[in-house]
Amino acid sequence: MDLAIQFDVNSDHVQAASVKLLNNLAEALQAPELRQARFLVEGHTDGSGQAAYNKRLSAQRAMQVKRILVQNHVDPSRIVTDGKGSSELLNPAIPTAPENRRVRVVMLGL
Repeated sequence: MDLAIQFDVNSDHVQAASVKLLNNLAEALQAPELRQARFLVEGHTDGSGQAAYNKRLSAQRAMQVKRILVQNHVDPSRIVTDGKGSSELLNPAIPTAPENRRVRVVMLGL
């Protein structure tokens, strides 16, 4: 699932409007059906900036999302993070589009 987690420009700081979405996600991950599931949190950036910078920033964004989930009582061992940089643009026709700056959460298994 792609989440519309908003970050400050050139930052891993999650904007306040997105914290509620992450709180809801953390609550859902505590449901009995998902309690044993593991997840991959992928960070993505838009196409502006250098590849190495984008890779590092996207990894920091994924880690920040993990921190928020862990603060909301999700076991950290259930979450793996990865920074994709700008390698998988959601909107490749417009590399700088805001929708390219996102976090994707993938269930790895139960």
